[in-house]
Order: sequence, then C-alpha cells, then structure tokens
Amino acid sequence: PPRYGRMSEIDLISSLLDKVAKKQRVDTVPQRLDEMLQILDSWEDSGTDDDSRAAALASLGSKLEAVGVAQGESSTARELESSVRKLGKAVCKAMPQPTLPDVPLDDGALVQVLYVHMLCAGRFDVALALEREAADAIAAPTLQLRAPLEALHAALSALRARDLSPALAWAADHRERLQGLGARG
Repeated sequence: PPRYGRMSEIDLISSLLDKVAKKQRVDTVPQRLDEMLQILDSWEDSGTDDDSRAAALASLGSKLEAVGVAQGESSTARELESSVRKLGKAVCKAMPQPTLPDVPLDDGALVQVLYVHMLCAGRFDVALALEREAADAIAAPTLQLRAPLEALHAALSALRARDLSPALAWAADHRERLQGLGARG
C-alpha cells in the first residue's frame, strides 16, 4: 500500500524496472542494423558503372529511410536512457543516507596532531609556525619531539646525498639505547 498517499519507494522502483524492461523488449535496433547491413552489402555488390552506382545510391537512401535509420533509433535509445536514469535516481532516493555522528572536536588535540604530522613530514617551518601560534595547545613532551626529528631528517637527507657520517654519528650517540632494543653493534 502506498505511504502517505504516494507510491512507496519499492513500488516506484518496481514500476521503473518494468518500464525499462519493456523499452528493452521493444527495442528493434539490432534487427534494423542487420537490415541496414544487408542493404549496404547489396549496394556494394551493385554494378561498377556510374549510372548503375547512382541508381543504386538513390535506392540505398530510400531503403535506409524505409528501415527507419533516422527516426527509430534515436527516440528509442533516448526513451530507454531516460527510463534508466529515472530508475537510478529512484534507487538513490530509496537508499538510506548515512549520517556521521556529531563528535565534538578538541582544538588542542587537533593542533598537536598537526604539529606532530608536520614534524614527521619534515615540514619544520610549518611546525615552528604552529608552535608560535598555539604553543599553549601543544604539550611539552610533544614540543620535545622537534629536535630528534630534525636530526633524523638531516640524517635522511645526508643519506640521500650518499653521506653516511650523520647517520653514523646518530647511531654512536644512541648506541646504548639501540643495544637495549636488541640492535647489534
């Protein structure tokens, strides 16, 4: 039964599916294309002199019009396309739309996350600007990450330039900690 005096979404989708199916059954494009190909094949097989070619060309035009080259295909295709488009819209309307919960956002936590991300990405200029703008929102332990991450990025840049000395110096400075983690050395 229709809800609130309107057709339910399921009924609407069902009727649109029926309409699309009927349009596809009525569609005679494949048969018309076969007929046109036969007409073109017979035209190609026609005589080679100019008079017979001209007569065959005139005959070709009238036969193709009789088959319905211009009228039938475009209107049937348009109707089918319109029906499919309406069906797609009806299905989209019938689907429940997800809604995200309204979660309060802690600005301080967001600033800290952005700060750490900029440090990890090696964007120390942006991290320093964030530090100046919102120093009170960034916790002291988080602020202490800048120096070690700057040293890490400097060592990575040197490694890319095939210079091992900063990486070796860092390993020497952190030898005890690395050994505690199980590194050989």
